[in-house]
Amino acid sequence: FKFVDRTFNLRDERVLPVCDFFLAHWRDGMQVHFEILPDRLTDPMLERLAAFPSRGLHLEVGVQSFTGHVLAAIGRRQDLDKTEQTLRRLRTETGTFIHADLIAGLPGESWETFAASFDRLLALQPHKVQVGILKRLKGTAIGRHPGLVFAHDPPYEVLQTDRLAFEQLHRIKRFARYFELFYNSGNFSSALELLWRTQPSPFDAFMAFSDHLWSTTRRTHQFPLARLAEMLHQFLVSAHAAPPDAVARLIEQDFYSRPGRKDRLRLSAT
Repeated sequence: FKFVDRTFNLRDERVLPVCDFFLAHWRDGMQVHFEILPDRLTDPMLERLAAFPSRGLHLEVGVQSFTGHVLAAIGRRQDLDKTEQTLRRLRTETGTFIHADLIAGLPGESWETFAASFDRLLALQPHKVQVGILKRLKGTAIGRHPGLVFAHDPPYEVLQTDRLAFEQLHRIKRFARYFELFYNSGNFSSALELLWRTQPSPFDAFMAFSDHLWSTTRRTHQFPLARLAEMLHQFLVSAHAAPPDAVARLIEQDFYSRPGRKDRLRLSAT
């Protein structure tokens, strides 16, 4: 059951009865999906969310950015400390599946501030981080910000901004696609812990991996899962994340943790 209201949790008097209804009529296999504002989640709401079975509740959390002046530029009022506290509590006190959104290309957002937002969000361990590229909707105020250049064709993505060059946004767009394959898929959760340690920050680490994937493959789609495992192993070994055999064991542990996978991995140091 997916609720399309993007500000579902504005009022307790709406959230609590809806949650109580689903809890009273719960059946195995059900999933309820809400989109919420993280800094507007109250203690009574959190108590209700904690009552749902593990993974029965799917929350899409609109973070967008952890940069205060960027949120102010787009007229978004958001308590960043409360947002961080809420995400941490959702992760530790409930069985909710957390999908968090981060947007690249917002006015005033630089490479460095976007990287800092990504690192701050990833540290909160959402199950999925959706890195999106800013899009222009006809008639909205976002198109009137100086320095933003949007594509003329759908989906009208931003091509460059006052702080991000064309090539930087393309690198982030490739980063987003590869992040979907390696992190959001949940296929390499243990091995990625090694990747985060190869650079000063997780953003730097995954961007280096993303740039490597692009330079060696020149594509972002149509990778068999076994090929993804082999490319991750090759990169981690070249980055001296751990001895080759240790890296291979960790990736194999991730790869075969789900039933039905019979592909044979060919993991080598070269």
